[in-house]
Amino acid sequence: MDNPPLPPPHFMKGSRMRAHTIASSGQQSFPTTAKTFRRPRCVSSSAGGTGFAHKQVPRRIDLTNQALANSDSVAYPTTLMLRNIPNRYTQGEVLAEIDGDLGFKGTYDFFYMPTDVQNKCNVGYGFINFRTATDCTLFQDAFEKYHFRKFNSKKIGKTCFGHIQGLEANISHFKKAHVGNWDADRPLVFLEDGRVVSVRVAASILLL
Repeated sequence: MDNPPLPPPHFMKGSRMRAHTIASSGQQSFPTTAKTFRRPRCVSSSAGGTGFAHKQVPRRIDLTNQALANSDSVAYPTTLMLRNIPNRYTQGEVLAEIDGDLGFKGTYDFFYMPTDVQNKCNVGYGFINFRTATDCTLFQDAFEKYHFRKFNSKKIGKTCFGHIQGLEANISHFKKAHVGNWDADRPLVFLEDGRVVSVRVAASILLL
């Protein structure tokens, strides 16, 4: 098998990958990149927390140019924004295709696909963070030509770099928002011991 492609050279400067020791059984660790891009304006949530309203996320704007402009703030990006997700998909259904059809099970540690609670469907995009920049690059190549399997969808996946980069940065952001509690359609953190937990539980484990 050929060697996997490296991330774009713009992100080679100042690489910092940190490992956190989990204060629980088994001494597990997470490689994380805790830098962020400049972000859209934060707004207060209806539940009293602070987070991004769906309308504030630049879902149709490619954030790559923004990432390149801020190349000193992040090296080796690992977080992607996934676009063109059919609206009838649940988080579980998207993850099943990422794991099975695309073959990336175990390579990511964070996933979140916002839901429109009024219409009871997803809003067409989601965020995923990979444990390594190499897997992130490989996934980009695979997802950019991926046809979703269910609901007779004609949509093909698209990606751009996420406006928040790294496991730690995503946990820190979402633990402050109303989406921090456990639920199947809330942000999910995948521990190396196989557990799937909320961002608030993950934050306590990682001492964030």
